[in-house]
Amino acid sequence: MAGEIELLPKLNIKNVFGVDALGFPGLMPSPKQSSTFRLTRGWEESRDTWVIIDGDSTSISGTWLPLLIATAAAVYTNITFKIYYWNDGNNNYDAGVVIGPGSGSVTCHVFSSSVAGRQSTKNFGSQFNAAYSAPSVNGGITGTLPTSADWIVLNHGHNEDVTAAPESHALQKLCVLDTLQMRHPGAGMCVVSQNPLRDTDTERNNALGSRIAAQLKNASLIDVTGLYQSLGKNPVYYADNTHPNAAGYQLIADLIWQQEFLSAASFRSPLEPTLAQMGKSLVTNGDFASITGGVPDGMTIVGCTGAADTTNFETGTQGLQLTSDGATAISYVQWEFTGNSLKRLKNKFITLAARVFIPSGNTDSAAGQLLLQGSDGVGWRGWGQTQTGGARGGFFWMAVTGRVTDNATFMRARLHCSNGGGATAGRQVTFDRYGIFVGSYPYDI
Repeated sequence: MAGEIELLPKLNIKNVFGVDALGFPGLMPSPKQSSTFRLTRGWEESRDTWVIIDGDSTSISGTWLPLLIATAAAVYTNITFKIYYWNDGNNNYDAGVVIGPGSGSVTCHVFSSSVAGRQSTKNFGSQFNAAYSAPSVNGGITGTLPTSADWIVLNHGHNEDVTAAPESHALQKLCVLDTLQMRHPGAGMCVVSQNPLRDTDTERNNALGSRIAAQLKNASLIDVTGLYQSLGKNPVYYADNTHPNAAGYQLIADLIWQQEFLSAASFRSPLEPTLAQMGKSLVTNGDFASITGGVPDGMTIVGCTGAADTTNFETGTQGLQLTSDGATAISYVQWEFTGNSLKRLKNKFITLAARVFIPSGNTDSAAGQLLLQGSDGVGWRGWGQTQTGGARGGFFWMAVTGRVTDNATFMRARLHCSNGGGATAGRQVTFDRYGIFVGSYPYDI
C-alpha cells in the first residue's frame, strides 16, 4: 500500500550458513582445495604446463600414470600430453610419449623420474639438475623450461626402509618435498600413499609416514593404502605381492582424478619449505668451522676418522669428511644433550637435519644415516641410502625427528659415516652442515 513500508523477506539463516547433523546453523564448507588447481587452470587457459613425478616402479610406463594422463587427454582435447620417462642408464629422460595429441598448440609436459627399485632421493645427487631442474631429454624438448612446474607428485614407499619409524619416513619425504619446492616454488604438491603389500603388513610405518608428511607440508594425500585396505587387499587388484595389476592401476588413476581433478575450486597451497629458512639450532659449530684433531668442536667421534673437507663443501670454508677405519660396522660423530641442556627438551620433539654427500663409489647402504637416541634405548634413525637406489655424488638433505622422554638422562644426535653397513675401511661421507631444532620440522642453519 502507498505510504507503507515494504518489509524484506525474512532471512533464513540456515539457507545462508547451512546446518550441521543436528540441524544447527553453521558455516558452509570451504571450497574444495586441490594440488592440481594451478595445473588445470593452465589447461583451461591454453598454456604449456609441467608436471614432475618422483616415483618408483608403480609410476613408470604401464602404471596409473599413463592411465591418468589418458583421462585428462580425453577431457582437455585441445592439449597435447607428453610423458617423458627417466632412463636410468643414460641419466636423462627418453623422448616424450604422446598421449592424446590435442587440437591446439599447447603441451602438458609430464616428467616421470620414476625407476623400478629406486628410492625417493635417487636423483637428488649428481643427477638432480637433469632430473628436476633443467630436464635433459633425448631428442630435445618442445617448449621453454618454466620458472616453476605446476604439479609435483611424490610416489614412493616400497623401496624405503620398512623397519624405520613413521616419523623417519615422514621427515625424509618432507626433505624431498622441500627440495623440489625450492626449485619449483609455485607447484601444487601431492603425496601418494602406496598400495599395501598383498601378503604382509610390513609397510604400515611407511604409509603412516606419507600421511604425516602430507599433513606437515599441507600437500594433498592420495590414500591408495586406505583404498586397498577398504577393499580387503583383494588379490584381483594385484599382479604380485607388491605391484598392482591393470585393474589396480586403474583404481589408483580413478582415485587421483576424482580427488584432485574434479570440482577443484581453490589451490591447496603447500607450506613454505622450512629447509629454505634459517632455524634456531640447539648446537654450535654446525657448519664445522672448527675441527680440532679431526673432531668437530663439541662432538665425539667413534669408528672413523674426521678431517676438514676443503674441496667438497657447499657453505662456509669447509665440510666434515668422515672415513671409516674398518674396526667397526658403526661409525659416527655425535652431539650429546645432558644436564640443563636436556631438561628444557623433555617431552618435546627435536629434529636433526643435515646436508650430506655420499660419493658415487660408496657401496654402503647405511652411509650417511642420521640417528637420535635416548637414554632409554629408543632411537629414531633415517633410512639407508642404497648405492643403486639412493642419492650419490651430490649434496642432499636428510632429517629425522624423535621425542625426548620425561625421564631421559641423555639424548644423542649422530651423523653416521656408516650405521651397520659393514666393517670396511676407507668408506667416506661428507657433511656440509647440520642443525638440531625443537619441533618436528627440519631447517637450515
